[in-house]
Amino acid sequence: MHNTQAVITFEDGHNVTFEGYTSGPGYDFEGLRHFFLFLGEKQVVQYNGRLHRSGPSQDEHRFVQLADGYTPEHVIMYWEGAIAYLDEEYRGTGNRPQKLHWPWMLSEESRRHLQYVKEGCVPLP
Repeated sequence: MHNTQAVITFEDGHNVTFEGYTSGPGYDFEGLRHFFLFLGEKQVVQYNGRLHRSGPSQDEHRFVQLADGYTPEHVIMYWEGAIAYLDEEYRGTGNRPQKLHWPWMLSEESRRHLQYVKEGCVPLP
């Protein structure tokens, strides 16, 4: 099974975690489960993508945590930064390091969710 989590650390102490979901052991990831933003060890943002349960759920495709002082614009800035970093490190170097393949795939899968955030279609907590 492939690593279904990618963590990108920023110089200002924030880090982004993309977490994917799979159908079970031995399957590749199938989509974005969570986007997390941390400041140091403290989680400040959680966005739920598809939680991979049967039927629609009230807690999918939405922010479930947005700490005081954080706005969707802050989230977009870090989300885009993480995608750009992985894109440059994986595709920009020309050698496509294998250790970055699945983190890059997760970030690519997250673009659809990021677009929902940009369009203001994501409910806030």
